[in-house]
Amino acid sequence: MGLNVAIFEPEADGHHMVLYTRTIIRTLKERGHQVHLVTTKRATQHPAYNVLLAEDLQFQTHLMPDSPNSADEGDIARLLAQFKRRKNYRRGFLALRKSVSIDSIYMVNIDQADLAIAIKGSPFGKAPFSGMLIGRQFHQGNRLRDRLFRPVFRRLLKLATLRKLLLLDELLVDHVKNWPGASKVVHSPDVGTLAPLGSSVSPRSALGIPNDQFIVLAFGALSLRKGIKEVLDSVVMSPQVSLLLAGVQDTEVQELLKSSGAAQLRAEGRLFEIASFLDDQQESQAFHSADVVWSGYRNWLGMSGVLTLAAIAGKPVVCNNEGLIAHLVQQNRLGVAVDITKPEAVCLAFDTLRHGSQSFLESGRLFAANHTPERFGDCVCDAIESAASMNSSNLE
Repeated sequence: MGLNVAIFEPEADGHHMVLYTRTIIRTLKERGHQVHLVTTKRATQHPAYNVLLAEDLQFQTHLMPDSPNSADEGDIARLLAQFKRRKNYRRGFLALRKSVSIDSIYMVNIDQADLAIAIKGSPFGKAPFSGMLIGRQFHQGNRLRDRLFRPVFRRLLKLATLRKLLLLDELLVDHVKNWPGASKVVHSPDVGTLAPLGSSVSPRSALGIPNDQFIVLAFGALSLRKGIKEVLDSVVMSPQVSLLLAGVQDTEVQELLKSSGAAQLRAEGRLFEIASFLDDQQESQAFHSADVVWSGYRNWLGMSGVLTLAAIAGKPVVCNNEGLIAHLVQQNRLGVAVDITKPEAVCLAFDTLRHGSQSFLESGRLFAANHTPERFGDCVCDAIESAASMNSSNLE
């Protein structure tokens, strides 16, 4: 008999729902389990939620309270907001328990409340749970926030009801391998998938991009944190290069695109924009239209699903020269790692790839083969089933 599994994910942007949650639900259903998605009203109004519904995955949706992040929040405010979010998880769980007997709980992104959970305990009481920690960088960074999350991570591992803690960062897995509770830590491959291209029209024709242009793609929920200013400035300095911005733009990026540099690129026909959420077909068209994919994120030492998508499409990336992305790019020959704060170095990387991007095609495909939805889904669902192996009477 299948399990009743609760998947908690209050967010829908980025890869939260359209990739991670969708893959997890699909795999659970294939294994014969019943899925209860606990999310926010805000998330159900996002186009990514409609993608889940369109796939007819036969899951039930339950609403939890919402405490959205603000782009204007500083580190202290974000940390304090974790306690609100932990309370939201708790309230969502208590409401769910009134109508459904749950066998296992999974948090798609424990980062939402890991500090609060480490201090106040699990929001799910004695119920066994598992989840993924995506953005912690204390093993590489030395900011105050990084130093704070080292003891937070240790306390998480001590939680008796936390059965498995999945990490995308293989460097972090290695860093904590001798810590107490490290047996709970599991390395999960990141996941990526691109829809097959329609045969009626080429990707560039579909997006209105000339075939003779060398295209750098910046993809996803676009913010300054993702190095959009750096890539824009570098493309302005590279007359043989054009820029495709594909994804929802936050207010800071919208302001940036009013600058003289953006105006120059538009006047020269070198700036292309899809300023909205991309469906599966548009996403595939964007990556297959690119010659190079941008992954030059500011102050980010963790993983990015963009790296996997670029590898699937056989496109090299240009990334910042630190953190997990740089490690994977250099180890697997996936592109070029540079100091993104130096436009001349970025321009040189573009020029290098303009004369030899095909050499990265095979290495990209080898990398993509290890980051499939099947591998990711199996890894997560194994953890979910492991959590359910605790006595169901503990679900209080």
